[in-house]
Order: sequence, then C-alpha cells, then structure tokens
Amino acid sequence: MPGSRRARPRRHGVGGRLRRVALLVALMGASAAGLADEPAELLAALRSHFDLAAGAVTPKHRYALVDLDGDGVPDAVVLVTDRAYCGSDGCTLEVFHGGGEGFSFVSGSTLSREPIRLSRESVHGWRTLIVATRRGGDVLMRFDGRRYPLDPALQPRASRNQLDGATLLLGPSRLDLGAGATPTHPATP
Repeated sequence: MPGSRRARPRRHGVGGRLRRVALLVALMGASAAGLADEPAELLAALRSHFDLAAGAVTPKHRYALVDLDGDGVPDAVVLVTDRAYCGSDGCTLEVFHGGGEGFSFVSGSTLSREPIRLSRESVHGWRTLIVATRRGGDVLMRFDGRRYPLDPALQPRASRNQLDGATLLLGPSRLDLGAGATPTHPATP
C-alpha cells in the first residue's frame, strides 16, 4: 500500500526477553550454588561462636575464604549482616583461623562496612585487612600478634597505594566479589 510503513521488528522482542530471563535464572542458580558451598566447619564455628542453641537461626552473613597467616590453609573473614549485629555505623566483622579440625575464632571487630580488602602487608605473620568505615573511610586493620583491632574507626586510613594494591574480599554487591568470596548468606537453621 502506498504511504503505509512497514513495521520494524522490535530489537528486544520475545527472543530478547527470553535471553534476559535465561540470564537471570543462570545468575540465580550461580548464587544458590555459591550459598551451598559454605564449609560446614565455618557454619559450625559461627554457631559455636554466637552460642546458638540447637534449632536457632545462624545470623545472616557474608564471608570470604583466604589464607591470612601464610600457613596454606584458608581462613575466614565473616561480615555478619544480620540486623542484630549491625548499627548505623556498620556491622560485626569476625575472623576465624582455618585448621585441620575446622575454624577457630581469632577476633571480632565492630563498625565494619564493605568493601573489605586484603592488603599486601603482613604484620606479626598475618595479612592486614582494609575495612571501610562510615566516618573514617578505608582503614588498616593490622594484626597485633593476638587479634585484629576491635574498633576500625580508631585505625589509620589506608593510602591510595595501599587501596590500589589490595585484593577485594567482600564488595558492596554480589558482582564486586573477589575470588573466594560468596554472595550474602541467608540465615540458616
């Protein structure tokens, strides 16, 4: 017909929608698979550390497995994101030492936020963590021979060089996670 215009096919028609749905399902599957990979020993250590009764819910958390002390065994850096362990300035950060019989508690810190990074620096044989704080920016959490500091807000700021050389352990979103880190872990009984 003269004057009529032929309809142009839509770029994101049914095929485009199906691809987006397939991608979403794949991402959800990857997330669920990551959640299933949390070591039972770490979950047991968390339950023991928080003195949870049988049947009690494990607090919601995120974790990264990384060798902090150079012994070749992964340790756990755990950010407890459950409301009971967070305030307006941040959440509880727990560090567990990995060993042959599971994980043992090393130290806990308050007021911690993501991103949490692993510095190249080691002090007393343990790698320094770089933790974001609400008021102090990114700070250095140095091991003192027994533990990491309780309050990140009282620690020195990380320099631009220290930040640039650090490895991301736990980022502000699932897409920013570094190797060895997992998505937010839901509360589990």
